[in-house]
Amino acid sequence: MVGERWQVGAAVLRVRGPRTPCRVFAGFRGVPDLIKRFLDAGLPGAYLSVETPGPVLAGDPVTVLDRPAHGITVADVMAATTVARDRLPGMAAAREHLGVRDRERLDRALARG
Repeated sequence: MVGERWQVGAAVLRVRGPRTPCRVFAGFRGVPDLIKRFLDAGLPGAYLSVETPGPVLAGDPVTVLDRPAHGITVADVMAATTVARDRLPGMAAAREHLGVRDRERLDRALARG
């Protein structure tokens, strides 16, 4: 969920928004419809910000430290910023937790009404 804080190893991370592959990555992998596949599946990865740096090792457990009450997932944000733009106003509850790019998209959409 957008805004969740995770402890992984000694690091504390915050979920900031959806991550889908870019056109460059799709071209590099030789899969021209890779972005469309990700959008159709509706299962993006997550961009994370580092709140507390620290070592992370393979196999370290991921513990959710806290979860915002808004209920907005990275999949919700991905849909609202790509294929379901009419859902952008509903993302306002998670605005403070979004990364800069998604906050700017949300602000522009809300300004348009």
